[in-house]
Amino acid sequence: MPMHMPDYEGASIVNLMSSIATRHEVPMTYPPLRDVDTTPLDTARHVVLIVVDGLGYSFLCDHGSDSFLRRHVKGRLTSVFPSTTSASLTSFATGLAPAQHAITGWFVHLREAGVVTKILPFCPRYGGPPLSELGISPRDIFDRQSFFDRLPIETHYVIPAMFLDSDYSLAMAGRAYRHPYESMTDFAGAIRDIVRGATSTTFSYAYWPRLDTLCHTLGPYDPGTVDHFRALDSTIEGLCHELDGTDTAIVVTADHGVIDVPGSHVLHLEDHPRLADTLSLPLCGEARVPYCYVRPSSVDAFTSYVEDELSDVCDLFSYDNLLNGSFYGRGEPHPCMRDRVGDYALLMRDNYVLIDSLLCEKGVALKGYHGGLSEEELFVPFVVCDLK
Repeated sequence: MPMHMPDYEGASIVNLMSSIATRHEVPMTYPPLRDVDTTPLDTARHVVLIVVDGLGYSFLCDHGSDSFLRRHVKGRLTSVFPSTTSASLTSFATGLAPAQHAITGWFVHLREAGVVTKILPFCPRYGGPPLSELGISPRDIFDRQSFFDRLPIETHYVIPAMFLDSDYSLAMAGRAYRHPYESMTDFAGAIRDIVRGATSTTFSYAYWPRLDTLCHTLGPYDPGTVDHFRALDSTIEGLCHELDGTDTAIVVTADHGVIDVPGSHVLHLEDHPRLADTLSLPLCGEARVPYCYVRPSSVDAFTSYVEDELSDVCDLFSYDNLLNGSFYGRGEPHPCMRDRVGDYALLMRDNYVLIDSLLCEKGVALKGYHGGLSEEELFVPFVVCDLK
């Protein structure tokens, strides 16, 4: 699988957010989209952004060639690096790349809190209560302004009921009206009611996570995963028919795609004890892009082991390589970036992953993974339905 790069200059999900903001004369760090027609976003009274977790462009082309969404594709965008939910959703919610918001993976080392976290649940990796119950404010970690608070119009945030009052959702939604849902029918109904009940210009963000869950547990090629996509596609088509004539632009995209990973390509850190001995912290980031915090006295041993034993399955990058190479974005980085990326990252090749397990973790391997820079993981669809 060849490695691709995020295109922060005009073809990424970050640039999509800039296009939405530019219409309202909101200054943004990154330029708006280029080379795609954004006229509906610029002119519609209501803009609805639906983010389908895990809906890669390749998945849509492979499994949805005759789908409603495929018929309305206007192009493809890149996700961010790493191509994972925590980094991408924070980019949607701030309009910034990971270089600026510093949410760099599922497992994030918060040096200021002294803990490796599962960042979206906002709790220690080993479990327990949210950090907010331990006296750590989410706003001290998710410290960039919400995109919803920057827009001078009415904004809405449609989210699964289980996430409605999470620390992450509260921080990211800002002043937007939050709408919970329980089912696919509720999801479409919430969007429909927002648009039909609006008395002024609106922007709505609606997040659907179930496809990604199935890609992880069943795999992206499993019939159950494909059937779920078809049901969602039909639901979105029905929603567009209901909202036809409401001067609404519905944009559908994703945070990342997913690749299938066979069990033989799941590498376990415990099978590489010499490598594990060089590390001062558990692996952070993603299984496709593990961040390595290396003991100062073991740097040579670490790099030698990777080059001698793992060079067929991964590429080794230092923090400076990644930052200077604009993997995370351009411009001045967040002051916590170095703490949250570590000393080195292993960019896993093809469809390999590297995982570790804490004492309290079962270490169960998944069927699908993301986070890397393959075409399947990085590229997401740009779908626009112009409902004049």
